[in-house]
Amino acid sequence: MKSNGFSIQHPKTPEQFNAYYSARHKLTRKPYGLPKGSEMAFPFIKELSGIHLCACLPESNRIVGVAMGYVEKGRGNIYALGVEELYKRSTVPKALICKLEEKLKNAGVKYACVDATKDAVEFYQTLNYIPLCILDKGEVAKMTGVKVDCIRMEKHSHVLLSLIHISEPTRPY
Repeated sequence: MKSNGFSIQHPKTPEQFNAYYSARHKLTRKPYGLPKGSEMAFPFIKELSGIHLCACLPESNRIVGVAMGYVEKGRGNIYALGVEELYKRSTVPKALICKLEEKLKNAGVKYACVDATKDAVEFYQTLNYIPLCILDKGEVAKMTGVKVDCIRMEKHSHVLLSLIHISEPTRPY
């Protein structure tokens, strides 16, 4: 997928995955003070079966954004989205999420879930995600290693709130 001077790519070679994980650390883990290597602390099997995407500049192939998702129990999960500051207000974040949603839909999921930081909630709402509940820092840290409050959000092909199931203890939004 190519759009507005960047392309969405899947890392394939070991070199591409090294660049992807380096960017994923820089964009999604380092801002929270987490060490190099923490970007790969996610359960190994989910990393292997995950959907990994990068937004790359055409001239240099420099990665300016990353996204990672996976399927679990029929649900699509958006695990990571990180974009360089200069590109946060561009089409890069939306392009990454839309491509990830397309891959999740092709895998047969009926809805996607994201634990959005409070500053990302508005972005996900523009993509038709619905806030469900607040997750406190402790809950989020158990899942990601990052101690930050998040809002659990979901997007359904049909918005049927009666079908929403949350397994973790949560507070209403």
